[in-house]
Amino acid sequence: MAAKTIFLTLIALAFVTCVAAQPGFNKVFHQYASERFSFLTVDKEKIYCVGTAYDTSINPSPLQIHLVKLDTNGNILLSKLYKDSLDGYLSTDYSSGSILKTTKGNFLFAPAVFGRASLQLLQFNENLDIVSIFEYPLDNNFAEFYDQIVEMPDGGFMIAGAAQRPNYKQDGFIRRVDQFGNVLYFKYYGKYNKDENFRCLLKIDNNRYLAGGSAGPDLSNIYDIHAGLWVIDSNGLVTKTWIATQYPDLLTIMGLLPASDGGFMAHGRRLLGVDAQGSRVQCCIMKFDSTLQLQWIKGIGPYSSDNLGITAFFDMIQTPDGNYLLAGQRRPYDNPPTVNSDDWGGWLYKFSPEGDSIWARADNAPAGLKPTGTFIYGGVGVLSSGSVVAGGPGDIDDLFHGWVVKVSADGCLDSAFCLATSVYTPLEEKALQIAPNPANEYVNITFPACAQEHARLCLYNALGVLVQEVAIPEGETSHTLALQHLPPGWYMVCWVVDTRVRARARLVHVGR
Repeated sequence: MAAKTIFLTLIALAFVTCVAAQPGFNKVFHQYASERFSFLTVDKEKIYCVGTAYDTSINPSPLQIHLVKLDTNGNILLSKLYKDSLDGYLSTDYSSGSILKTTKGNFLFAPAVFGRASLQLLQFNENLDIVSIFEYPLDNNFAEFYDQIVEMPDGGFMIAGAAQRPNYKQDGFIRRVDQFGNVLYFKYYGKYNKDENFRCLLKIDNNRYLAGGSAGPDLSNIYDIHAGLWVIDSNGLVTKTWIATQYPDLLTIMGLLPASDGGFMAHGRRLLGVDAQGSRVQCCIMKFDSTLQLQWIKGIGPYSSDNLGITAFFDMIQTPDGNYLLAGQRRPYDNPPTVNSDDWGGWLYKFSPEGDSIWARADNAPAGLKPTGTFIYGGVGVLSSGSVVAGGPGDIDDLFHGWVVKVSADGCLDSAFCLATSVYTPLEEKALQIAPNPANEYVNITFPACAQEHARLCLYNALGVLVQEVAIPEGETSHTLALQHLPPGWYMVCWVVDTRVRARARLVHVGR
């Protein structure tokens, strides 16, 4: 056992650099029927999860808000269900909203009430007790979505979202409320016969707020959609607007954070084109200066299309080291995507202020469990150790669970078997596929086709020593490596173009 421990430690030293932290974990929670987490945040070394669940001890069983408090090892400290006071069904969703930590130390988020067609602001404290509930009817709108909530200097809140109007068009809106929940103003932004929506809101200073989203004649037509930014003062008046008509492939802005130079970091989605499966949409990151001039835009990850699932981010935070971290969901690089791929589900992506990738990883069910559907990171946070915690809904055996994963600051669940890639993975590339694994005499490795010269497969031993290197001809997508000459143990396989690792490194075990 001691020899094995040393052996795995050498792998970790050779290929990753991890900070001292508690072990990572991948856990699912199933206290109630059809339980799912939507959001997650970290505060004072505690993990707070918000979602929904059915309490089958009540007949009929209503859909309720589920609040869970975890320690840094993923153990449940508190768990409480909250039923609507008038027996309405309460719901909340990862794609709309997040958890806001207020200056009073409470947590705020927005659930929807199905029975009365209204939305609420629900505030709870560290003990998961409800501090306040404010409710706002939809009036003549078909639907409203609260996508971002910002705390105001007076203790009230500015809520940005989108409403589906009686003519089925969308309007971005701001609802301004005081600390007691009273509406100070409610304003739509845009024209009644056109579509606009707000997906995010960022405080610039006490009198300026930056909303991001989309605008266009018809948001159901992907060629009519353009990303937009709106500078709004504390009275709800627009002082500046930026619509990305000069960037026709930029569809929407989903999240905003401040940059150190006074500008703004953003993430969104862009259009790559249309194929037989539908519109090909890819996630992207952007940098704006303080005058809303777009300085750069970079596409990241695989694309999704109308019939191939979702690839999107739902939360973005700035990490203590000055970088940025995105959390969401991605479909596999496989084409067509397959459910049993290990390159799908919850997606974490860390990048620098310059837009360079630091690491990325995709996760689904814990080892030994079968993923059968959706796995999404709806929220992400960072512990004092630097470890990253993300969570959301997870589907195992066609049954939803609450799902939380913790990885190291370098994106490793286990430093000896780190599946985080340390480099940017372009659209056309996918993770290496290895079979059989474990292997005895040979291993077949499948990799992306490459039109560049100097592509090769590199095999490293546990000491980080290159033990085998094979040049790959242009257009080749697989190669069989002979292993008879190698002693038993773990080996790392990398796909390299020029001097850069261009696909995820994989561990292969050679046995006899």
